[in-house]
Amino acid sequence: MTESRPGDAFQPGDLLNNTYRIEELLGRGGTSEVYRARSEISGRLAALKVLKAEFSRNEDYLVLLTREEEIREIRHDAVVRYSENHRTQDGLVYLVMDFVDGPGLDRKLKQGPMPADDVLVVCRRVIEGLRAAHDRNIVHRDLSPDNIILRGGQPDQAVIID
Repeated sequence: MTESRPGDAFQPGDLLNNTYRIEELLGRGGTSEVYRARSEISGRLAALKVLKAEFSRNEDYLVLLTREEEIREIRHDAVVRYSENHRTQDGLVYLVMDFVDGPGLDRKLKQGPMPADDVLVVCRRVIEGLRAAHDRNIVHRDLSPDNIILRGGQPDQAVIID
């Protein structure tokens, strides 16, 4: 978990679109922040990726976010599922995606070397996910260990995010 700051787009407890209750900030990037939220309707956990305010009105960044939303057409367990996007009353744009519970591959690797068999399993899963994306003419432009989550800590449940 990343500590919340007063300048963050959302704070724990905020309710978005009368549906998503922010639980915690998961991480910050150069253009966006990612939050764990829970649907007040279904109880389902979701991850919300919000463009920082300075990018939410920039057409170039909105185009990139729209492309990212196209990932919702991919139906593969190794690729995170996106469901929708919204704009807050303040003009912030955010994507709603499945919450994948587990460590990032980057964090796992910082703990020490992984067994070769586990690395191969992760590689196979990532290749399968990339193949599904490429079949839809979608290219992941930032594939790195921090964009691969091991659902439940399991190499055979690796999921490509972002």
